[in-house]
Amino acid sequence: MIKKELIKNGLNHSICHIFALLTLLLGILLRGNVWLQQRSIFLDEANLIQNYLEKSYAELFGHLDYQQYAPPLFSVIMKFVFQTFGVNELSAKAFPLLCGIGLLFAFYSLAQRLLSRFAAAFALLFVCFDKIFIDYATECKQYATDALITVTLLLLSQTIDFKSFNRQKAILWALIGSLAIGFSMPSIFVLASVGAYYIYQFWHTKNKAALWQIGSVGGFWLVQFAVYFLFVLKTDAQSDNLQNYHLQYFFAFPPLSMSDLSLLKTQVLGIIDRAIGITVLAAVLAILSFLIGVIHLWRTQKGRFLLLLLPIVLTLTASALHYYSLIARLILFLLPIFILLIFIGFDTILKKAPLPFSVIITIGFVATIIVQIQVLKPFEYFRNDYSELRDGLDFIKKEKRSDEVFFTSFGVTPVVRFYTQFHDHPYELDKLVLQDYVCCDPHLMENALIALHQKGERRIWLLGDQPTYESFTKFIESQHGMVVKKLEFYRGVALLYEIPLSNAKY
Repeated sequence: MIKKELIKNGLNHSICHIFALLTLLLGILLRGNVWLQQRSIFLDEANLIQNYLEKSYAELFGHLDYQQYAPPLFSVIMKFVFQTFGVNELSAKAFPLLCGIGLLFAFYSLAQRLLSRFAAAFALLFVCFDKIFIDYATECKQYATDALITVTLLLLSQTIDFKSFNRQKAILWALIGSLAIGFSMPSIFVLASVGAYYIYQFWHTKNKAALWQIGSVGGFWLVQFAVYFLFVLKTDAQSDNLQNYHLQYFFAFPPLSMSDLSLLKTQVLGIIDRAIGITVLAAVLAILSFLIGVIHLWRTQKGRFLLLLLPIVLTLTASALHYYSLIARLILFLLPIFILLIFIGFDTILKKAPLPFSVIITIGFVATIIVQIQVLKPFEYFRNDYSELRDGLDFIKKEKRSDEVFFTSFGVTPVVRFYTQFHDHPYELDKLVLQDYVCCDPHLMENALIALHQKGERRIWLLGDQPTYESFTKFIESQHGMVVKKLEFYRGVALLYEIPLSNAKY
């Protein structure tokens, strides 16, 4: 008994709360620093921003152009930010930054309700320092908002008391759910779990009036989501282009072949990687703790079992039906739930397992977060998966002569258009040729460059990411050209090539 009391007191010691507050401060400073770095806008951000600059507020509630999607209320706020603070990198990433910071506070507040102080502080470390959370807190996309909405809904389910549920609280939840759907489409999975959580409690207490009220609220949420899905999302979700692009990210369940089984393994390990780390140690700890956490909730808190497991089950079901992709950015909203379940299991181990085993597990999690922080490289310039095209633009602006053409292929054009036409301080570049996408032409870039050669243009600047560098090189060689100037920057290249005078006109 003494040992158990000592462990319980240690796990809830005030020093754990102080450590968590310091972690929150570091998380905020880290995100603020990355935001101030003003990373280059990438393709999807540029296309999304162009929608915000071209469309009216009302039009943001319908289909977006340039193969983009974003929730309408998120889009409204983004358009307002651009109109108020100008078109630049800081404005583009300001609202996602606030959402990313808000996620830290919401997550810790929820974790304190589900975990001991020690486990809550430990779980917070992964949300603060996992690279994916920092990345999407500083991108002009809705994924940080998705995560914040998810955790906020779960937190509200624990603060809006079901024991005194009444009509006013039902109306409040109807409004909260409507706002959540407007800001985050995957919130429908979380709202379903919140509804199931309340239904379980009301069924258990035989509160028929509350059952009818929460049932009506759930019906209201479902109708609202169904209308938006049918009129806005369905066409894009079922398009061949989107289905093919996300084919490897649809949940491979049930696995009907060895390739399906291999893909399923990759998908599960990918989720673990995003949640707590890529190492074998992280995978073992995550699977063990997750299973213990789920079993613990099923045995002791079936309401919370539904609350935390149902969003995962619904998301994976939608993915198996090819309606939801498990690509990293789209599962960001689920990662806080996975982390909570892992640390519910961790907390259970600390409280019930023999002390030596608890110490080993704790050391394992310490090693895992150290690896995550090393992957993050917090004292270096933050890098994500996209090229810093602005570095290439700076080089071209500095080196380009007025008689040289700057040609952008369709994969780079939206970014260059942002920096040359939309930005508050645009790049001024002569002889700029922006190529837009034309469906089904596999030689679009090459044909356009040959057309420029036929017009007598011999010196042409190109800008691209790493995958396009090889295609640049092959084309230049096919034209017997020569690279005159080149800069290789993070995940990209800017180069000037020249073709022989005899090839300038065909």
